[in-house]
Amino acid sequence: MSLLKHRKIEEINVTDLCKKAGVNRSTFYAHYIDIYDAYEKLEIGMVNSLFDEVIRELGSPTGKGGSSTYDLVLKTLETTLSHKELCELLIRSQNSSLVTHIIERSIDWCLKRYEHYSSGHDPHYRDHYLMMISGTIVLWYRWIISGFDQPKEEIATAISSFINHNVSAIWNS
Repeated sequence: MSLLKHRKIEEINVTDLCKKAGVNRSTFYAHYIDIYDAYEKLEIGMVNSLFDEVIRELGSPTGKGGSSTYDLVLKTLETTLSHKELCELLIRSQNSSLVTHIIERSIDWCLKRYEHYSSGHDPHYRDHYLMMISGTIVLWYRWIISGFDQPKEEIATAISSFINHNVSAIWNS
C-alpha cells in the first residue's frame, strides 16, 4: 500500500513490491498472476472486509428486524473511516474497479434483504436497486474524494434518506 502512495499501479513492478513486502518473487507468483491481479485482490479484499465488518455489527441481510437504514449507512461510513487511507488510495486510482465491486456486493445484499417485498412487484426491481445503489455510492465516493469534509452523521442522514425514498418508491410501484 505504501508504494501506491507514491506511484501509480503502472509504475510498480513485482520486484519492488516483493522487496517492500519482504517476500520472494516465487511467493508472489504463487498467489498472483501479476501486479494487476494483486491490486484487484486488494480491492476485493477491502470490499469484503467493509461488508463483513458492517454485517457483523448489524446482522445479515436475511435476518428478521435488523438495523435501520441510517444505522447501516453510519456503520458503513465509520468502517470507511477506519480504513480511510486504503479507501482514498483505491478510490483515486485510475485502474480501480472498487466501485464496481461495491455495487455488485450491494446489489446482492439488497436483493437478499428486500426480495420478499420486491419480487412480486415491478419486474425491473433489480434495475431500480442498481440505480439506487449507484446514486448512494456516488455520494459515498464524493465524501471520500472531498477528504471526508462533512461529518459522517450528516452524510449518513443524506444517504439513508435517499435510500428510504427510493426503496419506498420501489415497493409502491
